[in-house]
Amino acid sequence: MIKYVLFFVACRYLIQSVSNTYLEGTSRCRELLAFAKETDIESARNVYCFEAVQEDQRLTLETLSKYKLGFLATNATYAYDSEVLEHACKLPWYISELLEWTAGVTSLSLVWLAYSAVTWLWSKRSKPVIKHVTPPSSPSSPPRSEPPKGVRKRVQRPPKVPKPPTREQKSLMNNLSKLANLSPKLRDRIMGEDV
Repeated sequence: MIKYVLFFVACRYLIQSVSNTYLEGTSRCRELLAFAKETDIESARNVYCFEAVQEDQRLTLETLSKYKLGFLATNATYAYDSEVLEHACKLPWYISELLEWTAGVTSLSLVWLAYSAVTWLWSKRSKPVIKHVTPPSSPSSPPRSEPPKGVRKRVQRPPKVPKPPTREQKSLMNNLSKLANLSPKLRDRIMGEDV
């Protein structure tokens, strides 16, 4: 991962350096474009645009040659004066966008590399060795004349389920509930007064 980050940062730094060198030398080219925009005479505008394109191509070739990138230079030119006024002496839009979108990548990469180096060094530090302490062995018990007695297990018995009432018990309970619902005087007459 680090090699990809370093490659990307180096590539971005190279593009930024080439762009800065190119933009530092565009003053003459911009001056010619300003003259071309100000003039009302068509032939004078054509001459200023032609001079601006030549200056732009010369500056591009010198900048690329300075960084040993001369193989990237082309003979491409503009067909109309409007294209010259719009695109000459400027960085291509995709390079400007790339430089804007990756503006903080160098500083962030340096922070990330420093963090990676610190975590790597932290993982390589000497760690304290924890010695494993074995507990002392228990004294041997005296020999026995008979084997040890086992522990008795208690057997759990299931709870007793009450028996369902018989038919006679049901009829008796039914009759008693009917008697309980009677008035006290009627109950005394049926059961007798001594109950």
